[in-house]
Amino acid sequence: MGRRLAGLLLKRRPRPRTLRHRADGGRLHPRHGRQTQKGGLPGITAPSPTIPTNRPITMNKSAGKSAWLFLTALLFIAGCSSGSEHETNKRIAAEVNGVEITKREVDFQFERTRNGRTLPDSVAVLQKRRILAGIVRAELLAQEARNMKLDRTPEFVMATHTLNRTMLSGLAEREIVETVPELDQSEKAAIVTRNPDIFLRRKAIFYEEAVFPVPDAAMLGPLDRAATSGSSFRELLAMLEAKKIGYRRQVKLSRTDAIPAALRNVLLNAELGRPKIMLVNDKVGVILLKRYVAADPLKGEAAVQMAGAGGLKAKQARAFSERMQEIVNGSEITYYDEYSPDSSLAAAAGLLLPQKNEQQIAARNMRRLKAAAAIGAAFLLAMMLLSAAVRVLKKKTWLPFKKNAPHHQNPLDQRRATPLDRTAVFLAGVVASGAIGHMLLTLSPIAPWWVLALGALAGLLLGVGGSYLFALSPLGPLTKKRRTLPLLVLLLLLAMSALVTKLALHA
Repeated sequence: MGRRLAGLLLKRRPRPRTLRHRADGGRLHPRHGRQTQKGGLPGITAPSPTIPTNRPITMNKSAGKSAWLFLTALLFIAGCSSGSEHETNKRIAAEVNGVEITKREVDFQFERTRNGRTLPDSVAVLQKRRILAGIVRAELLAQEARNMKLDRTPEFVMATHTLNRTMLSGLAEREIVETVPELDQSEKAAIVTRNPDIFLRRKAIFYEEAVFPVPDAAMLGPLDRAATSGSSFRELLAMLEAKKIGYRRQVKLSRTDAIPAALRNVLLNAELGRPKIMLVNDKVGVILLKRYVAADPLKGEAAVQMAGAGGLKAKQARAFSERMQEIVNGSEITYYDEYSPDSSLAAAAGLLLPQKNEQQIAARNMRRLKAAAAIGAAFLLAMMLLSAAVRVLKKKTWLPFKKNAPHHQNPLDQRRATPLDRTAVFLAGVVASGAIGHMLLTLSPIAPWWVLALGALAGLLLGVGGSYLFALSPLGPLTKKRRTLPLLVLLLLLAMSALVTKLALHA
């Protein structure tokens, strides 16, 4: 079919072909139409008539293939161009002076504004159009700012650097928090049991408060004495007004699970109708007046769900704080001039800058050292276990990296390994592999891979030395008849090392 199509594309109008014949019956020259005379001079031809023919020119195979490949290439390019244009139309939401605004960007902002809510299609389309309109306006302003060379100003560079750092830190914090696993049912039940004031003895408290600044802690003395002597809430407010101290008065109805712990303890211990004075953060004072209290216990599934949510947040906060301190301990931070921790200003205000915790660093290094020692001991025993296993199978002493055993350590006897010996070696290999794998999984969260690798390498080298010492010591000949005894002893030691490592970590 391709040859026929190429023939139609390249078909030309046929032209007559001429045949030159010699008058005396000469033959046609195959290439030039020239006749040669029999017995005459070569090259002399007689004029001959022209015979027209309507036979069309037939293309050869190479021309047909070339035309077909050319047509296929044209169709392929046209299809790719239309497909590419179609894919671009599916991917792009708008184009502003050559800058593409993708639908993915619009969808990303739409998901952030939707906050997990399910919206009708019509509302979603309108919301996406509003988002796209805002992006287009922002892009136009950004292009205008570049035209005005505002992207070269120090403010832009500083803002870009700050935004980049803020975004990366936020993503890192989210990644750390999301790795915290959910609480199981036993942990949720323990939270409910440990916090009866929030769950089983939860109360609804109706109270009034007046919040005021405390420039000097000494001013709380007269207020506290007045409240203790029986002054009313109104009289205490009058004392603040007399000292020209402003305050913010509010009436609240809150449950004990929603009240901060310090404020909750004061309200629970306060008497109805008698005001209490409270100091918050050494700078804010609060006059509290409890007016009404009602029991509102939280039980059953609702308590478990609330305990799970609150416990997960607290667990995430602890995990982030610990991880943040680990990052600080592993970093090099230097403060200069007035930001130095040793400055008098820092000593007066309190150390608020991130600092390394030397005790935690020492404890971390000790844990790593113990992990390296544990994995090294495991690989030492594993190397000696390998030597003992080969000794059982070959019925002779085998030394690592040595082709032949010493002269006095020739084959112990000429018997071959029995099926029982092979089974014992196989089970020992399975148990040893499981013990080492368990130790690696247990120690990997404590020490980095390079610490474990160094410990394993040291253990292998010590294991080679231990195998040589065992072979050259009197213990070799003593275990001639009981070749599986060293195998069992080493396997028992390896299993005990894995168990001790696990118990030490959970202690």
